[in-house]
Amino acid sequence: MRQTEMKVALPLPVVSPSGTARIRSGDNISVLLVSGMIQAVFEGKAMESGWEPDTIKVKIAETGKVIEARITGTAEVRVDY
Repeated sequence: MRQTEMKVALPLPVVSPSGTARIRSGDNISVLLVSGMIQAVFEGKAMESGWEPDTIKVKIAETGKVIEARITGTAEVRVDY
């Protein structure tokens, strides 16, 4: 009887096409709101997944409002008004 060799495939790490930051749906994130010279930071939750510089839906923890924000880094998004 001939023995067969079995190869095990290991999962590949998730790597961005451009080496940028990734946010997954459900991640807790920081939301930077910029309006002219005024800046405010809020806590939020990603409602969608994406890579920098994608725009995703984010739920603001304090108000429950869902907004669209641009991914700027790991666990960070930005909204310009």
